Amino acid sequence: MERRKMELPQFAHYHPLAWNPTLEHNATMKRLRMFVFLYFVIAAICLTGAGCSPGVSSNSPYSGKWTGTWYNSTSKEGGDIDINISIYGVITGDIDTGAFPTYSIYGTVYDNGNMSFTYTNTNTSEFHSVSGKFSMKNGDVAVNASESINSGLSQSISMTIKPR
Repeated sequence: MERRKMELPQFAHYHPLAWNPTLEHNATMKRLRMFVFLYFVIAAICLTGAGCSPGVSSNSPYSGKWTGTWYNSTSKEGGDIDINISIYGVITGDIDTGAFPTYSIYGTVYDNGNMSFTYTNTNTSEFHSVSGKFSMKNGDVAVNASESINSGLSQSISMTIKPR
């Protein structure tokens, strides 16, 4: 028994509004292949670190566990700070604000020393954003930074941290 291929009318191959399952399938497959290709290209770029995290290497000069103190010259307050910096420059840790409980820190330090981290006062919904520069001195790190709070207040803070 011979299978016969169903042929579409002659105009269907050329008419832009005519439905052609073969052409639709080919276009869909081309889009799918392009999507998969782009997905893997972007994933490869991110995994190699090119273009996804400028200035952060897989061996941060600041990686390790650090402990020290911070001081706010505007409000004349201070406290303790304990942070961990991953080999990728990711900052996690705790900051003791003295009057309130200890808050969790999350941020990044780049190889050139530029850093930023955030912490939130859950009692008052204040969102604190700290940015500044790490500078190494005899194995310790001095940090000069500015802190901005979502209430509009800006303050200067300094930190001195040592390896734990």
